[in-house]
Amino acid sequence: PPEYRYVIFVNPKSGTGKSRKIFKNAPKRMLREAEAEYTLITTERQGHAYDYVKEMKLNQVDGIIIVSGDGLIHEVINGLMSREDWEHAIKLPIGALPGGSGNALYQSILYESNITSAMFMIIKRYTTKLDLVSITTLKDQRYSFLSVGWGLLSDVDIGTEKFRKLGTARFVLGTVKHLTKLKYYHGKFQYLPNPMKATAGATNNTESKAGPKSILPPINESLPSTWETVEDDMVLFGAIYLPYLSTDNFVAPTSRLNDGIIHLQTIDSTCNRKTMLKILSKQKEAGHLGMSCVEVFPCKAFRLEPITSPGIITVDGECVDYGTIQGEIFPGLSRVFCRRAKSSSSSS
Repeated sequence: PPEYRYVIFVNPKSGTGKSRKIFKNAPKRMLREAEAEYTLITTERQGHAYDYVKEMKLNQVDGIIIVSGDGLIHEVINGLMSREDWEHAIKLPIGALPGGSGNALYQSILYESNITSAMFMIIKRYTTKLDLVSITTLKDQRYSFLSVGWGLLSDVDIGTEKFRKLGTARFVLGTVKHLTKLKYYHGKFQYLPNPMKATAGATNNTESKAGPKSILPPINESLPSTWETVEDDMVLFGAIYLPYLSTDNFVAPTSRLNDGIIHLQTIDSTCNRKTMLKILSKQKEAGHLGMSCVEVFPCKAFRLEPITSPGIITVDGECVDYGTIQGEIFPGLSRVFCRRAKSSSSSS
């Protein structure tokens, strides 16, 4: 009998369109050498992977491998969380191979680009926990593993969709294009500071679908006084829970896969085009964090109310309904294949 059984999703349309080719090289050979069994699914439409993982038999799968961008990882996680047995399903480890333009999860696990190393971790079954954030809008609820973006962040993400074939270059080109007329967004966000436990306030214990119980009030009700409030003009707002937003956008260096923290980052209206170009040039080494217009708010939960309209809000790079949005982190809810942890005696 095979040692392990995997479901592999390959999205031929993501990123530069090389997912099939990526899988056929090292990954396919390494799976064969490891005598692993796998079901290969080439996705044909949006929602294909969601539908598959929602219905698949858990006792016949030992892991999921995704050769695509972060959008398909988002889809798979939400498919697993929509199951009646979500508590078991979401523990199925996920392996990310870089087939998209962003590849944030892949980069945040490896900190380098090495598909052989990524496959080695999967074959060896090294796993770790991954935080998920429950996101609620006025219309729906979903789970997120990467970020919520508003302002320049989401404008660039959605505005450059048609340039996916350029890989990560699409984000740089998109940002430069938006700099010709830098826009400021007025909004209010509230957050539950990191060291504090959620307190008081009516909690929303009705579960709209599967998933852990929420500690947040319903989205149309006011928040407890223990929450901090900021209202300002911003170039962008990002709620981030991975170190990388894309392969070369190192935004939250202190973030870990399972630190239980949402890193809210804003760039305020003191930022001009020149400063934004400087930020752009420093994003590979997270140099933006030392700049006066950049603020960071570590938290457990947040609510964003955009006042400027119209606009775009994204969750894991996917567009959602524009309006009030809130999120809360569930530490270590999911699992991913990862590097083997160094023993405490070894030098790092």
